[in-house]
Amino acid sequence: MMLFPSCGGSFAFYPEQLAEGLKVTRIEELWLCLTNEANVVLDVSPYWETRLEALKQHVSQIGDPEEFVRKWNERRKEITGTDDSYYEQFRRVILRGFMNLLTLAKAQYEQILADRRILHQYPELSKQEEQTAQFIQKRLNELGFVVEEKIAGDWSGGSLRYR
Repeated sequence: MMLFPSCGGSFAFYPEQLAEGLKVTRIEELWLCLTNEANVVLDVSPYWETRLEALKQHVSQIGDPEEFVRKWNERRKEITGTDDSYYEQFRRVILRGFMNLLTLAKAQYEQILADRRILHQYPELSKQEEQTAQFIQKRLNELGFVVEEKIAGDWSGGSLRYR
């Protein structure tokens, strides 16, 4: 939800960021992980160890690094049937032509800006974002979206569909 207002090129979503010298970027596509509707599959086997090492640096998000690696290796074997390969699945969403969503986001500019400020006033710890999750779900429902599933006990991911 926070992405679309920022991806329109000439639309400055956060004026304070422009004042700090950050440039507006036009995002042309999204690659969403943990999706039930993958349309891109990549063999990431050559990068497996590098990926795990990078992820292990996020201790506040993954907990015990060794347990995290064990679970990911189990998942890898379950998906591929082997310890030798690993594939990542993504849902690729091309934004070119999604002007209706940009128009919606621009129309919601003041509300989105206010929501951003509210969320940042009440920070929550990683994996404990219950109030944030409820707030985002409420806003998505108001915009006509339905949150179809939870992932990892919060709303940090899931399937959305427009009513």
